[in-house]
Amino acid sequence: TYDSRLFMGQDILALDEGLAFFNNRSWVTDKGTYFSSTGKFILKEGQSVSEDYVEKINKIVSNKINMSKLIIEKDYYKKVLERVSNRENAPQFYDSVPLVEGQYFTGRQEASNQDFLGLIKSFDKDNMIATVEQRNKFSVGDEIEVFGPNTLLNTFTVTNIVNDRNESVDSASHPQEIIKMKIPFEVHENDILRVKILTN
Repeated sequence: TYDSRLFMGQDILALDEGLAFFNNRSWVTDKGTYFSSTGKFILKEGQSVSEDYVEKINKIVSNKINMSKLIIEKDYYKKVLERVSNRENAPQFYDSVPLVEGQYFTGRQEASNQDFLGLIKSFDKDNMIATVEQRNKFSVGDEIEVFGPNTLLNTFTVTNIVNDRNESVDSASHPQEIIKMKIPFEVHENDILRVKILTN
């Protein structure tokens, strides 16, 4: 599971606000220009922004740059894409005609990928409790990664799970059940929970 919103580029046909940024983390949007060296934001004439606008865009830029470093330093795409396939695979016609070892004659074995664990629905910053829509089973003690456009890839250990009947349980095992759990850092709506892939 990956999140295309973390890609460095941006679809020119997307309806999202335009964003261009530089190595020094300065950036330009439809609303204005931010200079990282001074921390100054110059608003475009006729535009208005919320109080947390600069902080929000800074997080997005930081996440995109940091994820790009992970792609290079930890071969991130290779690790993720190797987990996408749920059956044996071969290069096929990419660089040669497949030989006998690249064809199935005696059946095949498949293993369902269950990396996608859940989706953040909301987050209570005062109590550091996330409401999560579960997608695949996870349990107390599991190490989980969280990431999203406003959340830098981070890892935590599950310490508690509370179901929709306000009962503490050892695992979230019912697809799309709504549970609550403590997360020791801020997360945001629609952030993704998945099995830990990257190691420090």
